[in-house]
Amino acid sequence: MKTSKLEQAFQLLWADCLKKREDVNAADFALTREVQFARHLKRKYRFDFAHDSSHVAIEIMGGIYNRGAHVRPAGYTSDCEKSLLARELMWSVVSLTSDMIDDAHINRIIDLCASRNFISGPHCDYVVAHTCPNAFPSNYKMLWG
Repeated sequence: MKTSKLEQAFQLLWADCLKKREDVNAADFALTREVQFARHLKRKYRFDFAHDSSHVAIEIMGGIYNRGAHVRPAGYTSDCEKSLLARELMWSVVSLTSDMIDDAHINRIIDLCASRNFISGPHCDYVVAHTCPNAFPSNYKMLWG
Protein backbone atom coordinates (compact mmCIF):
# COMPACT_ATOMS: atom_id res chain seq x y z
CA MET A 1 0.00 0.00 0.00
CA LYS A 2 1.01 3.59 -0.50
CA THR A 3 2.54 5.34 2.51
CA SER A 4 0.65 8.48 3.55
CA LYS A 5 2.35 11.73 4.53
CA LEU A 6 1.31 11.14 8.16
CA GLU A 7 2.87 7.67 8.11
CA GLN A 8 6.06 9.08 6.62
CA ALA A 9 6.17 11.77 9.30
CA PHE A 10 5.66 9.10 11.97
CA GLN A 11 8.51 6.95 10.59
CA LEU A 12 10.92 9.89 10.54
CA LEU A 13 10.00 10.97 14.05
CA TRP A 14 10.24 7.37 15.36
CA ALA A 15 13.80 7.10 14.02
CA ASP A 16 14.68 10.53 15.42
CA CYS A 17 13.34 9.71 18.90
CA LEU A 18 15.28 6.44 18.96
CA LYS A 19 18.51 8.26 18.04
CA LYS A 20 18.05 10.74 20.90
CA ARG A 21 17.46 8.08 23.56
CA GLU A 22 20.36 6.48 25.37
CA ASP A 23 18.28 3.94 27.28
CA VAL A 24 17.27 1.85 24.24
CA ASN A 25 19.05 0.16 21.37
CA ALA A 26 17.50 1.49 18.15
CA ALA A 27 18.01 -1.84 16.37
CA ASP A 28 15.71 -3.52 18.91
CA PHE A 29 12.89 -1.11 18.09
CA ALA A 30 12.63 -1.51 14.34
CA LEU A 31 9.03 -1.38 13.15
CA THR A 32 7.48 -3.56 10.47
CA ARG A 33 5.20 -1.84 7.96
CA GLU A 34 1.77 -3.19 6.91
CA VAL A 35 1.74 -6.24 9.18
CA GLN A 36 -1.06 -8.68 8.48
CA PHE A 37 -1.99 -10.08 11.89
CA ALA A 38 -5.09 -12.09 10.98
CA ARG A 39 -6.74 -13.55 7.91
CA HIS A 40 -10.40 -13.54 7.18
CA LEU A 41 -12.43 -14.47 4.11
CA LYS A 42 -13.68 -10.93 3.56
CA ARG A 43 -10.88 -8.81 4.98
CA LYS A 44 -7.13 -8.64 5.46
CA TYR A 45 -6.39 -7.36 8.94
CA ARG A 46 -3.25 -5.22 8.87
CA PHE A 47 -1.55 -2.77 11.18
CA ASP A 48 0.14 0.35 9.79
CA PHE A 49 3.21 -0.42 11.93
CA ALA A 50 4.09 -3.14 14.40
CA HIS A 51 6.83 -3.87 16.87
CA ASP A 52 6.69 -7.64 16.58
CA SER A 53 8.58 -8.77 19.66
CA SER A 54 6.43 -6.72 22.05
CA HIS A 55 3.17 -7.16 20.12
CA VAL A 56 2.59 -3.41 20.00
CA ALA A 57 0.81 -2.12 16.90
CA ILE A 58 0.54 1.48 15.78
CA GLU A 59 -2.37 2.73 13.72
CA ILE A 60 -2.19 6.18 12.11
CA MET A 61 -5.70 7.66 12.01
CA GLY A 62 -5.72 10.19 9.22
CA GLY A 63 -8.69 12.17 7.99
CA ILE A 64 -10.26 12.95 11.34
CA TYR A 65 -10.83 16.58 10.37
CA ASN A 66 -12.24 15.95 6.92
CA ARG A 67 -14.59 13.04 7.63
CA GLY A 68 -12.13 10.35 6.57
CA ALA A 69 -12.91 6.64 6.78
CA HIS A 70 -11.85 6.35 10.42
CA VAL A 71 -14.57 8.71 11.67
CA ARG A 72 -17.51 7.63 9.51
CA PRO A 73 -19.84 5.05 11.11
CA ALA A 74 -18.86 2.08 8.92
CA GLY A 75 -15.15 2.87 9.11
CA TYR A 76 -15.23 3.38 12.87
CA THR A 77 -17.12 0.10 13.37
CA SER A 78 -14.57 -1.66 11.18
CA ASP A 79 -11.70 -0.18 13.24
CA CYS A 80 -13.39 -1.32 16.47
CA GLU A 81 -13.78 -4.88 15.11
CA LYS A 82 -10.12 -4.87 14.11
CA SER A 83 -9.05 -3.64 17.57
CA LEU A 84 -11.12 -6.32 19.31
CA LEU A 85 -9.59 -9.06 17.17
CA ALA A 86 -6.11 -7.66 17.86
CA ARG A 87 -6.77 -7.75 21.63
CA GLU A 88 -7.96 -11.34 21.37
CA LEU A 89 -4.60 -12.13 19.74
CA MET A 90 -2.70 -10.33 22.54
CA TRP A 91 -1.74 -7.21 20.58
CA SER A 92 -1.75 -3.74 22.13
CA VAL A 93 -2.95 -1.29 19.52
CA VAL A 94 -2.02 2.39 19.80
CA SER A 95 -4.05 4.71 17.59
CA LEU A 96 -2.52 8.08 16.76
CA THR A 97 -4.21 11.09 15.20
CA SER A 98 -2.22 13.68 13.29
CA ASP A 99 -2.06 15.84 16.44
CA MET A 100 -0.42 12.99 18.37
CA ILE A 101 2.54 12.46 16.06
CA ASP A 102 5.09 14.19 18.26
CA ASP A 103 8.10 13.34 20.45
CA ALA A 104 6.08 12.93 23.66
CA HIS A 105 3.64 10.37 22.26
CA ILE A 106 6.28 8.44 20.33
CA ASN A 107 8.50 8.20 23.41
CA ARG A 108 5.55 6.81 25.35
CA ILE A 109 5.06 4.14 22.68
CA ILE A 110 8.76 3.26 22.80
CA ASP A 111 8.39 2.88 26.59
CA LEU A 112 5.38 0.63 26.07
CA CYS A 113 7.36 -1.57 23.67
CA ALA A 114 10.25 -1.73 26.13
CA SER A 115 8.02 -2.69 29.07
CA ARG A 116 6.23 -5.39 27.07
CA ASN A 117 9.58 -6.81 25.95
CA PHE A 118 10.84 -6.86 29.53
CA ILE A 119 7.88 -8.75 30.93
CA SER A 120 6.18 -11.08 28.52
CA GLY A 121 3.05 -13.12 28.87
CA PRO A 122 -0.69 -12.52 29.03
CA HIS A 123 -0.33 -10.21 32.03
CA CYS A 124 1.97 -7.74 30.26
CA ASP A 125 -0.70 -5.06 29.76
CA TYR A 126 -0.79 -4.47 33.48
CA VAL A 127 2.86 -3.46 33.78
CA VAL A 128 3.05 0.29 34.17
CA ALA A 129 5.66 0.60 36.88
CA HIS A 130 8.91 1.28 35.06
CA THR A 131 11.27 4.11 35.74
CA CYS A 132 10.87 6.22 32.67
CA PRO A 133 10.24 9.97 32.58
CA ASN A 134 8.08 9.57 29.46
CA ALA A 135 5.46 7.31 31.06
CA PHE A 136 3.05 10.19 31.64
CA PRO A 137 3.26 13.76 30.39
CA SER A 138 3.90 16.35 33.09
CA ASN A 139 0.42 17.83 32.70
CA TYR A 140 -1.31 14.44 33.07
CA LYS A 141 -3.88 14.44 35.86
CA MET A 142 -4.18 11.29 37.90
CA LEU A 143 -7.78 10.16 38.24
CA TRP A 144 -7.12 8.12 41.34
CA GLY A 145 -5.15 8.30 44.59
